[in-house]
Amino acid sequence: MRGRSPIFIATFYIILGLFITYLASNSVGRNGWNFFSVLLVALAAYDFFMAIRFLMLRKTIKNMQKKD
Repeated sequence: MRGRSPIFIATFYIILGLFITYLASNSVGRNGWNFFSVLLVALAAYDFFMAIRFLMLRKTIKNMQKKD
């Protein structure tokens, strides 16, 4: 069985990052900046970082396939 494509995984991370950003925004609006809000922002940043890495992986795979 083949693994998921990098585009699928990147899309998943982007959607997850947007959802967590929404939660962080609501948390800051209700309670101000607290530990939970900062944790959510850090988690969202990690999700966006992973999405970018998978998009770069896709580009690398495409370049390797072109060479062959």
